[in-house]
Amino acid sequence: MYCKLLQECVDELRGRSGSDVDAEVTVDLDAYLDSRYIADVDDKLKVYREISELSSREEANALLEKLARTYGKPPKELENLVTIGLIRTLACRVGVEKVNISERVGILTFADGRIYRQEGYLEALKGFEKQISVTAEDKPRIVLNKFCGGVKEKTGLAEEILTKIYILTRRFN
Repeated sequence: MYCKLLQECVDELRGRSGSDVDAEVTVDLDAYLDSRYIADVDDKLKVYREISELSSREEANALLEKLARTYGKPPKELENLVTIGLIRTLACRVGVEKVNISERVGILTFADGRIYRQEGYLEALKGFEKQISVTAEDKPRIVLNKFCGGVKEKTGLAEEILTKIYILTRRFN
């Protein structure tokens, strides 16, 4: 409950609309903040908050660099957590309610069909034709091609697609 209230306050301060979706992100990667890396609970909460506020790869990299200066090289699990946090934020902002990435599959499921009415959506998908397929259903889906690579590659591709949709739909709307 506290995290949800905190996120709502952050959203309000950042000027996000109430129409943002609460995305569920499932990625088959180990992603956590190990107590051996940051032991202090307050410091951990601060890092979790910073992860929840990420909105670009540049911000994610800056956070990882800051953590490296303060605590030493971040473990892979924390790098994964930062990437997944960024994907979740971007998914929420573009109306994706579910992101599911595994070795076998990668699927981005939109909450509803309103994405089709967003100018810039189709433009954002240009260049990904060989890596994705798009379904036209009540809840549109972007399916990552099974030949895109493993979980890490699919995660990077999902981040890239969501970033492009976010940037282009904001520019046009």
